[in-house]
Amino acid sequence: MGQFYNTPEVSAPVGTSDHACVSMMPKGDTCRPKKEFVYARKINSTTKAALGLCMAMEDWNHVLSAEGIENKTEALNTTITTMLDTCMPKRRKRVRTTDKPWMTEKVKSIIQNRQEHFHKHGRTKKWKILRNQAQKLVKQAKDSYYTRHIQQLKNENPRKWWDFVNTELGRKQKGSNHVRIDGVSEEDVATELNNFFAESWCESNSLSILPLPRLKYNKELCSVGEVKLLLKNINGRKATGPDGIPSWLLKEHAEDLAPVITHLFNQSFTEGKLPSFWKSANVVPIPKEPGANQLNQFRPISLISVIAKLLEKCMLKRTSDHILSVVKDQFAYQKKSSTTIALVKAYQSWLTALDSREGTVIRVLLADMSKAFDRVNHATLMLRFCEVISDPRDIAWTLDYLHGRTQRVFANNTYSQWTHITSGVPQGVLEYGHVLLVGCSKGQEEELERVQRRALKIISRRGIRAAPPPSISKGTKGGSCNHPAETNDESIPPTS
Repeated sequence: MGQFYNTPEVSAPVGTSDHACVSMMPKGDTCRPKKEFVYARKINSTTKAALGLCMAMEDWNHVLSAEGIENKTEALNTTITTMLDTCMPKRRKRVRTTDKPWMTEKVKSIIQNRQEHFHKHGRTKKWKILRNQAQKLVKQAKDSYYTRHIQQLKNENPRKWWDFVNTELGRKQKGSNHVRIDGVSEEDVATELNNFFAESWCESNSLSILPLPRLKYNKELCSVGEVKLLLKNINGRKATGPDGIPSWLLKEHAEDLAPVITHLFNQSFTEGKLPSFWKSANVVPIPKEPGANQLNQFRPISLISVIAKLLEKCMLKRTSDHILSVVKDQFAYQKKSSTTIALVKAYQSWLTALDSREGTVIRVLLADMSKAFDRVNHATLMLRFCEVISDPRDIAWTLDYLHGRTQRVFANNTYSQWTHITSGVPQGVLEYGHVLLVGCSKGQEEELERVQRRALKIISRRGIRAAPPPSISKGTKGGSCNHPAETNDESIPPTS
């Protein structure tokens, strides 16, 4: 056995057992869990108190007095990053892929002390004390982990509750942070995915608008109270964007940051410009199915700055009523709407057509837009937007919102190079880009009607008479559309 296994190792007994553990590991590292190193900040009550003191004592005049929205944003990011590096410096931490979620640094430390004492002195009285401390700490860590998750899941969707239960019981495999692509090394995965996502873009027409007239009144975009409410309602567990400013910091220090962030929002709206730092995104590849190992089996989800998301909410509140006023039969990205309502309306239209006259046939054409979010031409979108919105400041800001966006893919602890986005709206960011898409998609509706008419002609050539196409009922995801076609010809027998 010596040629296949290493020398047996004796370790401390498990629990209150009187027998020591003897382990024999096969030669090689195939059975050992892979070690990873990540950089993380030390966040506890002491470091948070130090950060809060820095926030309270900070003079933000250098941000308010900076010239232009770009310089103001850069000054704010630099100041907050300096505070974080001073109070919560990043440190290199080793993690194991097989660690339990409740395995904290404190638990690892006490277990390591117990093992070291056993190897040096054996089963002494001090070792028993360390053993009891480790057992007690592990129990507390488990109880705290499960209690915290149960409390959070009480107000969540039941699906998340059962996902958590099935994962803990081993019925469902946990997702891995590693992205594996056949024929691509781990270091090149991020670059290959970034290139693949860019292939779906199209070249937008030149975006140029003549100098827009300035209105006489200068109403601000938002107030300090509105921004403070947005900051306090942030989900502190959301991922951060390229700026590295965590969401919990904005939430816990809303009182200190609300005035300066409000100034930046109003300045951005007045200038009609979105800072370039807020137009960049870290793209996380999400597998479309378990065991994904091909480039086309991943979906890009963009992570932008949390502050930029709040600015989008303010703009959405200002323009959504005008945009959605021209939307017909649209159920996505609207309040009090869902896929269920879309199905109910489609089903009701079918029943109404069947009840209107005997011999009616219902034909449904289901269409899906390929890369609906990625292939939106910015110039075409802005032309439609200008027909709906008349305020020059809204037009200028939205134009800059679409222009000059960049992204990079993060996979396997590696970033790709920055890539300029030529078309589309960010997927997974917020509703503003999606509302623009569904509210200004008149050309897409006309194209779908043309496809429907052609499909019905093909059906009629096979001996089935087709009726003129009715109105379109648009779906909710990826541009899916339901097209109920009604026929009142008595020569056609009814279908079940």
